[in-house]
Amino acid sequence: MIERICPKCNVHMNGDYCVNQKCNSRTIVASSIYWCASCNIPLFEQTCALCGNLGDYLTTDLRPVFPEENILFSLLTEDNPFAYKEMSVWASNSTYFVNGKKRPFSVTEANNMTIEEVKILKAKYDKAYESIDYTFFDEIITKFISANKERFNSITEEAVNYVQSYSAKYSFEDMMVSFSGGKDSTVTSHIVNRSF
Repeated sequence: MIERICPKCNVHMNGDYCVNQKCNSRTIVASSIYWCASCNIPLFEQTCALCGNLGDYLTTDLRPVFPEENILFSLLTEDNPFAYKEMSVWASNSTYFVNGKKRPFSVTEANNMTIEEVKILKAKYDKAYESIDYTFFDEIITKFISANKERFNSITEEAVNYVQSYSAKYSFEDMMVSFSGGKDSTVTSHIVNRSF
């Protein structure tokens, strides 16, 4: 769920500024991400669109852990490259969530590994890498997208409308998209093409 919050009063707001006249701070946009234990996926709304169950609050920022990173994380925490192979694994900064539960992990410990320990870890990783299978990961991502499609459609529509608003100010010849081939410019290019 996307919400506006006053950073000073720590209160949810409807507008761009805090309604407290003594404060009047500009609100910030924050997301609340929930976990559906039944579907084993994160949600942007508390009620799961797939099963109807209420999710439990999880965090404010989250990204999927792809199978390659899953292997490394499994090796670092369990010394088994496939410990979390068929589990829903997500990350928020240096915090990992496995099936919706926070999994302790010390970045400091990983950074303090000796060269010999890193070589052993890399050899285990390289061997496991040959067996990467995206089947379970793809199933989780498909379910995640399906459960959150209303939010994805809403932010896509908002982005398209924003880009279209510039056609009143500029001609097509005056507009351009700087494209590097990375994920940000790929999404931007897609939105601009969709807009016009």
